[in-house]
Amino acid sequence: MLKPAIDLARLYGEGHVYSGLAHPELGRWLPRDPDVVKSLTGTQLGVLGRMPVVCAEGVADERGLDLLGEAGLEVAGERLVFRSVPEYEGILRDLERQKVRLVLQHRHPEWLLAPESYWFAPDLLSSLNDKGNLERFVSSRYLPQRRVFDSSMVEAWGHSGHDFPCVLKAGTPQSTGGGCGDVFICRGADDLVRARSGLAESERVIVEEWLSADSMYCLNYAVAEGMEVQYLGGAEMVCAEDGAYRGNWLGPGCEPGPASIEAGMETARIAAHLGYRGIFGLDLAESEGKVSKIFDLNFRFCGSTVGLLLMPAIQSRFGNCVGRFCGFSFKGSYPEAITSARRACRDGYFLPFSTYRPDVDIGRGGLPRVNGLILGNDRKEVKATEALMRNNGWQ
Repeated sequence: MLKPAIDLARLYGEGHVYSGLAHPELGRWLPRDPDVVKSLTGTQLGVLGRMPVVCAEGVADERGLDLLGEAGLEVAGERLVFRSVPEYEGILRDLERQKVRLVLQHRHPEWLLAPESYWFAPDLLSSLNDKGNLERFVSSRYLPQRRVFDSSMVEAWGHSGHDFPCVLKAGTPQSTGGGCGDVFICRGADDLVRARSGLAESERVIVEEWLSADSMYCLNYAVAEGMEVQYLGGAEMVCAEDGAYRGNWLGPGCEPGPASIEAGMETARIAAHLGYRGIFGLDLAESEGKVSKIFDLNFRFCGSTVGLLLMPAIQSRFGNCVGRFCGFSFKGSYPEAITSARRACRDGYFLPFSTYRPDVDIGRGGLPRVNGLILGNDRKEVKATEALMRNNGWQ
């Protein structure tokens, strides 16, 4: 079996229940497609071990779980499955009545859950993830040049002199992620108009310098009870031209230098002293092996987390390989997607982390989804494999 580098049931505490779902009422700055949102509740199934997990029915299809088992993942045994948001809310209310504490990746509405139902304070979860609070948790020497405005003040700033390119971000206590409408790269006046419109609903807007760097990394850390901090690894980020997240490179040659890792440790220690417990990731820009700037914090599982937790076991099984984490949809039926993913897995070039059958949850013709690592001896080989998969219906 491919065992994660740390025991998450021990990290989060026996008897607690994990949920990765973002409640739609507080999901303005996360993916809007319900297929995508529900599919994300399955990504951690292969690393949670003994920990009970709340997940969408579409990620718990037995054919998909069998695929993960064949790939060597130990799938979470106790799954509390929902098909709709009301069903999900009902599960949480039942757990709350049983006085079970919940390890939530996203803050939920106050009318749904009391603060004492969270593993740690929901106000802290919101504060840590708010991009407008970055200077509270990151040392000044690692901060990009930035200004935080009330949303009503951004237009006035836009009429004053400023340098392009720059980056505008949503400053909000709601969860953000993946560049889903919360980040705008502005190279000129037209981009600035688009950004102001897109961020009109944000409580605050951050105007940040454009970081010119050799590489961008997501570094992952774990904070255990007793404030013990552990570095879990780093992954090179892949982003689209508009800043949207497109996966990660993991493995040899995909990590930052020691100075960047220590910079992240400083933030991890600050968060630990404030009361945070669990896994989190930070995004960092690096040039010539030196830390440039830390520009984002995500106090939850990131896209790179599962791969980093499994990478020591992957290296032990497959040798000195690199991996490219990707999320795919498949142009075909769910059984066809499983068959194709199984073939790729058995051929040794794809390691699935989760599958999603949309018709179970949505009742409409959405596309099946699979995410995982494309494996190869080097990046060139991985890129060739990715192109082959896309020619075979993966997109």
